[in-house]
Amino acid sequence: MKSRRRPETHASGRKGTLASGLFFLLILFFVAWAGWYDINYIAPDHRLEELEPVIQAAARKHGVPVALAMAVIWKESRFRSGSVGKAGEIGLMQIMPGAVEEWFRGTRQERRPSRKELFTPEMNLEIGLWYLAWCGRHWETYKSAEILQLAEYNAGYSRVSQWKPKDPQTSLSLEQISIPTTREYVRQILEKRDFYDLRNRKKDVN
Repeated sequence: MKSRRRPETHASGRKGTLASGLFFLLILFFVAWAGWYDINYIAPDHRLEELEPVIQAAARKHGVPVALAMAVIWKESRFRSGSVGKAGEIGLMQIMPGAVEEWFRGTRQERRPSRKELFTPEMNLEIGLWYLAWCGRHWETYKSAEILQLAEYNAGYSRVSQWKPKDPQTSLSLEQISIPTTREYVRQILEKRDFYDLRNRKKDVN
């Protein structure tokens, strides 16, 4: 007489699938947490403390709010003066040849700085913050001037001119920026700007 075998339940297979799903969710949680932690806490404060006097001087010279300058530098290089971008961007503010050329002509310098000089914090911040302020002057009459300024620093004038409101007094929402990387770039800087603004106020009180 043949023995009857119970049908397999595949319980082990379900457990394996569940374990894989939980592991995947754990990885997603860790990646999200790491990104949030990096934005809010890993500002490399020791590098910022060293650079702060130079940043303040250059920002005030060019009329850029200090907290905004810090936020842009944080986003561009995490305060690493030797940083080099994938497209050849240089230093703290990841400046490009176009920015150097605009600065050279706009300030009527006698000579262009060498590549080595562009890595020095003083020269890099001089050019980068001059260029950031120059971008801002294009949008002075716009209600969303700061968003347009940051978007231009990242994506260039021609692209930003496609996003500007027809009426300068109409707000531009981040969702209207059609390039996702630029939209996220602006969002993170504005968030970090608020962080540094609060930090700086606390330091002034103390």
